[in-house]
Amino acid sequence: MEVRTQSELLASIITLSIALSSLLRRPRPRLHQTFAWMNLALFAWFTSRFIYEVNVSREDDGTAFWFRLSMAAACVIPLASRPFLDSFLRSGSRPKTFGAAAYAASATLFLLAFSAWSAQPWFSAAVYVYVFGYFYTGMYRIYREYRGSSNQVEAVRRSYLAVGGLIAVTLSFLEYLPPVQETFAAFGELATVIYLYFLFQTLDHHRLLDLRGILGKFAVAAALAMTLAAIYWVLGQWGEESNRWFNTLVASLVILILFDPLRHFVEELSTRLFFKEKFELARTLERLRREMLSIIDPAVMTVRLLEHFTAARRVTQASVYLLEADGMSFRLAGSRGPKPVERMDVRLHRIFLDYLQNRKAAVLVELIERRMAELASLAAGERVAEEKTLSAARNAMADMHSHICIPFIGGERVLGFINLGAEHRGESFSTDELDLLLQIGDQAAIIIENSKLYERLKEKERLASLGEMAAGLAHEIRNPLGAIKGAIQLVDPRDIRGESQEFLNIIIEEINRLNTVVSQFLDYSRPFHPDRRDTDVNSVVSHVEKVLLAEGVQRGAKVRLDLDENLPLIKADDKQLTQVVLNLAKNGIEAMPNGGELVIETRSAGDRAPGRSSPDQDAGPSHVEILVHDTGMGIPREQLNKIFIPFFTTRKDGTGLGLAIVERIIKGHGGEIHVRSRQGEGTTFTIVLPVTAPGESTASAEPPAVPPLTDPGTMGSKPEEADNRTPDRPADNAFAGVDAPARPNG
Repeated sequence: MEVRTQSELLASIITLSIALSSLLRRPRPRLHQTFAWMNLALFAWFTSRFIYEVNVSREDDGTAFWFRLSMAAACVIPLASRPFLDSFLRSGSRPKTFGAAAYAASATLFLLAFSAWSAQPWFSAAVYVYVFGYFYTGMYRIYREYRGSSNQVEAVRRSYLAVGGLIAVTLSFLEYLPPVQETFAAFGELATVIYLYFLFQTLDHHRLLDLRGILGKFAVAAALAMTLAAIYWVLGQWGEESNRWFNTLVASLVILILFDPLRHFVEELSTRLFFKEKFELARTLERLRREMLSIIDPAVMTVRLLEHFTAARRVTQASVYLLEADGMSFRLAGSRGPKPVERMDVRLHRIFLDYLQNRKAAVLVELIERRMAELASLAAGERVAEEKTLSAARNAMADMHSHICIPFIGGERVLGFINLGAEHRGESFSTDELDLLLQIGDQAAIIIENSKLYERLKEKERLASLGEMAAGLAHEIRNPLGAIKGAIQLVDPRDIRGESQEFLNIIIEEINRLNTVVSQFLDYSRPFHPDRRDTDVNSVVSHVEKVLLAEGVQRGAKVRLDLDENLPLIKADDKQLTQVVLNLAKNGIEAMPNGGELVIETRSAGDRAPGRSSPDQDAGPSHVEILVHDTGMGIPREQLNKIFIPFFTTRKDGTGLGLAIVERIIKGHGGEIHVRSRQGEGTTFTIVLPVTAPGESTASAEPPAVPPLTDPGTMGSKPEEADNRTPDRPADNAFAGVDAPARPNG
């Protein structure tokens, strides 16, 4: 079988494979469908030509029939190619003169192919001129698109297609030109199938760097194939004719042994020679991946990420954002280049964060803009929702000076992300390189989660040590205190006059304060056993109001209750719950030394199942919320993450155990406590408690999940606002979507 005949069979198989691949896609866009019809027409042409060449070599009687059939198939190719070319260009640049004349020419030549005139030399020449003339016209149309494109990346992409198509069409034309057809035998089919495969890849890969990657893979495959062919040839030629089968077997064994290391060597050598930037980036990412295996501190991780990405010289700006402990915003952990925004509020950018979480892939501005351009041609009802998502993503990335966003996803939530950008806004990374970046993002997510586990472990060890010290320390301190206080109380005040009597009162007050510190320390360290029973939260809050009035601790502050009359009963220890609310209320009043308003609010909340945008109304409320809001001085942002840590206090006479005990009681009830504060405007503590006790119902033991963003609201919308949540709770729970109640301070 001649080389030309073999190449026609190869072209027939490949065009059929490409056509079937396009037709089997789900979903199957019109572009892929029209591309499949063009390949089926080429398949008919190559198949009929192959059978014709076989009949010629065998001098069979069916030669004339297969020649006529091949000519008829050739006449169909322009008509089958025209819809694909029109869909591919999408610019209305179709020549106006093609229309009816093209259909008439195809129909005329198709009918003549089955007549006696098909044996005339002029007929085959006319068919070839018509077919190749059409394809040259198509390449000219692509060239015009390249010249008129305002997008530099798209222009280069079109130029690749125009040059590649011109080479393939020219080689195919020379193969049928009598003076040189023997010289160019089989080159046309080979160039055509390579170009068709390249064109097939462009339908799925719109990015220029991806096309260059495909060309690189072609080069690697060609080099590998030539190397393997050389091994076969050398070992196949060695020895006598009778031992050729044995030599072929030896060559096969050698190739099987050498294939993996040889393939790796050829790929690395080709990448280093022809794609130096790609090779350098791969080495940089591999070095970064190894370094990250030994990192546990997110701050160190951030420095390493920024150093390696900027050293790769693919980007001119980079930034890393990490989720704060309160779960309400992403904080800028570090950046290189132009300074991006300091914080990304979770509620204000909920659509963008959902987009990151749902895709679990790199987000590119160029692809967002391309998709928005495609949506412009759709009906309004089909594009509104997607346009809103894409627009929110584009705006968020603009705030961060980002062209590529790589998320750090741990479990089902976004823990952070790294933004990369370049001044020219071109393509900096190919798709396979983006896959490597996503692997780095996965490692970053693991580091963030491990750092949180490590901090929790250290905190538990510290608290365990405090617990062991508690019992002995209490006896060592309380016994001498009791003796001192008893001895002082035996002193007759009448025997002490002037300043000495004042000093005596100070001693008694300080002894009482030390006794309070020891009592709180014991409360925090002793085992927690709540006595759960049906509890009316509204009654607890009303009792707290009476206690505040009886103790006269208002200090000019006004106390107001805002109670939900339909609040369900919960399983809780009413005494401990009273201690929690009373502690928070006293803290709020102390934060308003010049007077103000303290509001205690109760309300019910329902579960939000994953993937749902609204609570399950049929299931009823599963959680009860208690909000304690003051209009005092507020808490500085840098202190918010520390207020629940034992012994941390900003008051001169504080013990630092009040809020730690409050948090411990709430956690013991299976609930959560969160705090929002804005300096100069006030603080809001929100307690979320399950209606049923932990263990009675798995569904209700967890706080409500984050609702999707519908209205950004006002709370959390300003840079100076500070939020917090229980430090060791997941960041995607209830408080991320709980709006602060309406207050006089806004």
